[in-house]
Amino acid sequence: MSGLLKAINIAATAANPALGAASVIGGFFTSIGARRRRKREMKRRRARAKKSEGLLLGAAGNVVQDTQQQGEFLQEGFNIGQQQAVTGYREGMQNVVDTAARTGLAGSGAISQSATYLQDQFQLGQQQASLGMRSEQYQLDQQKESRLRDIQSNLLELSAYSGRNINVLEMYDIS
Repeated sequence: MSGLLKAINIAATAANPALGAASVIGGFFTSIGARRRRKREMKRRRARAKKSEGLLLGAAGNVVQDTQQQGEFLQEGFNIGQQQAVTGYREGMQNVVDTAARTGLAGSGAISQSATYLQDQFQLGQQQASLGMRSEQYQLDQQKESRLRDIQSNLLELSAYSGRNINVLEMYDIS
């Protein structure tokens, strides 16, 4: 199609040189308009990209704040569990002592064995609770990192329009 237009333009220029000059001048002004439209569109895209980046940065802040809050809840739950375990251990030891006093078996091996068993169970429970706490905290950290990586991916796409290269992973020390 472009070859046909070129042929028509050459024929028109040969027939009337003024028509060819008018065509060139018209093309020049048309290209100025097109450049202006492209420039306005790029300016609008850049503005939308910057606005979207701001929203994504806000979302990243919310992710970090949410994760921190969940971590605080996790710690509070762990602390309550620790208090319950200590209270249970004290009650269990008091029962062993009371039983030894009631039965007159204070120095016997059965009472000592019960106390040792109770202590071992308490320590195992503490280790299990600590492991559970670390595991849940790890999962929470992984969730936060994944969500921030998703946001970073979107920011990377927007940087083509905004000209900025914002890195939320660096902002929140995630490698």
